[in-house]
Amino acid sequence: MHTSSVRPDELRRCARCGQAALVCARDWQHRVLGVATGTWTRELECRSCGAKVTLYSPKHIAVERVFAFVMLPAIFPGLYFMASARRKARAWSDNPVVDGASTSPPRGPGDRVCAGCRGRARCTAMHRRQMWGMDVGTRCRYACSRCAKVFTVHDGRGVAFSLAVASLLTVIAALVVAIPPGSDVGAEASNRWVGVGLSVIAALGWIALALQLRARRVHPMA
Repeated sequence: MHTSSVRPDELRRCARCGQAALVCARDWQHRVLGVATGTWTRELECRSCGAKVTLYSPKHIAVERVFAFVMLPAIFPGLYFMASARRKARAWSDNPVVDGASTSPPRGPGDRVCAGCRGRARCTAMHRRQMWGMDVGTRCRYACSRCAKVFTVHDGRGVAFSLAVASLLTVIAALVVAIPPGSDVGAEASNRWVGVGLSVIAALGWIALALQLRARRVHPMA
């Protein structure tokens, strides 16, 4: 298993088609509260068959193995982390480096148009959002080379996730307000206020979604 430091420009052999065409498409350095954690996530894409592979840093895999060992008495959580660590480690061994070959693929998204001066804005930072180990979108920060204006744009997956969350909260809030649960005296009235609170949160979710869609519209790809 190859788990040494990986170069973003190295070329790997695709496990699906067997071609030496697997290159780095995106590269994230993980930070917590602005502090580097020493871990990263690298997404590879095959130029031959289009297969996508995610490489997690060795530290990330090692932490999951520790969790698997610690939670082994609980059986199911231990098995989950064990299977997750094995799957992520297999991504390294199933897609080996092609010795002596390298490429320089684009890293990160392309430039976007600044809404103010119509200049070209380059991506300066990417923040990947995850929930329960699943990728739920990426927020990219851009800086205009002409007027230095900074703005953020969410990718399509992030917009879809925001839409799903806002819709789910709206449905739950409507049900709680219309049919408040509870059989104790006064429980229905108090739970109805919970529904009102959820309605406010859902409204904020729709506002956030509208802002994300607006950012993608006023800052199109250059």
